[in-house]
Amino acid sequence: MRKYRKIIAITLSLLILSLSGCKDKEISVDDYGDMEQAADEKKEESENNIIDSSESLSEMLGDKELEYTKPFNLCGKNATIDVAFKPNDTDILSVYNIEPINESTFDENSIVSNLMGDTAVALNSDERKYLNVDLDDSQYVISSCQYVLYHNKGKYNIMANSCPTWVDEDTYYIHTYEGKYNGVTSQLMISYSRNYDEFVVVLYPKLPGEVVGNPSFDMMGDSSPDGKFYYWYSGSVREIVLDEDMKDRPNECAMSDDDLTTAVNESLKNAMNLSYPMESMSLYENTYNVVINSDKSPVRNEMLFYNTDAVKSGTMEGAVRNGYMMSVMKNLCNQRIMTDTEVINDKADELQTGMVSVNDSGVYAFVLTTKYNFKDKVTDNAQILSFEKAMDAFVEAAEANIQPENLENADATINFSSVELVYFPVINKDIKNNGRLIPAWSIEAQNEKRQTVVRILIDATDGSFITALNESE
Repeated sequence: MRKYRKIIAITLSLLILSLSGCKDKEISVDDYGDMEQAADEKKEESENNIIDSSESLSEMLGDKELEYTKPFNLCGKNATIDVAFKPNDTDILSVYNIEPINESTFDENSIVSNLMGDTAVALNSDERKYLNVDLDDSQYVISSCQYVLYHNKGKYNIMANSCPTWVDEDTYYIHTYEGKYNGVTSQLMISYSRNYDEFVVVLYPKLPGEVVGNPSFDMMGDSSPDGKFYYWYSGSVREIVLDEDMKDRPNECAMSDDDLTTAVNESLKNAMNLSYPMESMSLYENTYNVVINSDKSPVRNEMLFYNTDAVKSGTMEGAVRNGYMMSVMKNLCNQRIMTDTEVINDKADELQTGMVSVNDSGVYAFVLTTKYNFKDKVTDNAQILSFEKAMDAFVEAAEANIQPENLENADATINFSSVELVYFPVINKDIKNNGRLIPAWSIEAQNEKRQTVVRILIDATDGSFITALNESE
């Protein structure tokens, strides 16, 4: 049994894981709302009163399939933008006021108390220096601890299937607790990284089967929106079709989408005082990037509880379906969320995300990473530039703001061939704890070695320059 738990834990840990121009005159870029002197008049009209639109995203952009090609000059080099874009259409493209989270605004003791009350025990004694699957500690909390250690360049051994219970370093910390949550013995990890100003909070039942009243179940996992459950067994990935192989065992949770979303939202608010817009939560997120046929509608991500015997059966015999997995902040208004970082970092791009397991009894597990809290909406559906005008604005912004240091890995000719509409947080450095999460265009160029030369972000509402990012070393 330990062998299979170790294999699955290893798989989990792998899954979980100045802006002056090229010209002589320096361009000052401070923050959202005052990003470029040349755009002052345009910004004055919209920075504090973003225009609301009644159009869908594709209508604002100009079509459902878009192309743009234009040559230009960038720091003395020939450059081109040659992109095609097919929007993930939506009728809602909101702008949000957000508040960055830091150690002074995130109360660890309050979170522990809200989740576990007086049953909470800090695992920081000489007798409890490590969590270990072989000691019946949660493999899911251990995998999350290993992710934090890896991400912050801490020491860990993934093959040992264990992690320290208490770490206090200059750049990050990890604290673990054990206690009762909703009547179930659970383990809790709270971590803060000063490298990324990022909190990670993880809560899982110590024994998954306690959630469904069957102590023989020592594993739990989520299905995909293609209606299949994928799992690792005997050196390969296996799959079952839930409504075929487990048609005799339907999901025991009967809650609607709206009720599940409300339950998750209220639980996160009560436990950690974190607010999330409803449109950032989804029961249909394609977490594992499986291919779903275009003629098939996605289904909700279900939670399964099982053990080694169920895995060996090939059809998850004896396993039960109870509850659903809800993603938080993976996408917003049908667009990907990109995290603000000083360099291009795929790991950091995923820091503002979460997964929450919920059933008729409420939330029973979650993995949540967060960098900021939502305050209110600026507008429900922001008016953005047409695709052509946005790409014209990109060319102007690139010419005015990119410096030679941004192009160190560039070929003789720079080709911008990748474009994506994302949400990007822009923090106002002059006003404490204030910022906005806005629709933005991310445009990238790669060199012949397929290295990203530079990623440039511009505000989708007015085309103003936000920032330029290069790959981390």
